[in-house]
Amino acid sequence: MSMIFRPEWEKTRLTDGTRKRRRSGRMTMSEVKTIIIFFQMSHHRDFKNFYTGSLFLFYKSAFPNLLSNTRFLEVILTALVPLCSYFAS
Repeated sequence: MSMIFRPEWEKTRLTDGTRKRRRSGRMTMSEVKTIIIFFQMSHHRDFKNFYTGSLFLFYKSAFPNLLSNTRFLEVILTALVPLCSYFAS
């Protein structure tokens, strides 16, 4: 789904005219979405304790390219629209 959704979404987005870098990140979009869903299913009240506690301690092998907490919070914004679209379909 993500392979079809992402290019179509990029074509219809409004831009401000400036050129932006289109480098892929260290983590894949599916990893980011999985972590977001995993946080929602966990019993943690805040994301920072979940991310620095559970993920870094127990799931480092499942996510070998984990970003720092602050960088991951910036990357979450790019995953919200595709994730909402996935849940709506």
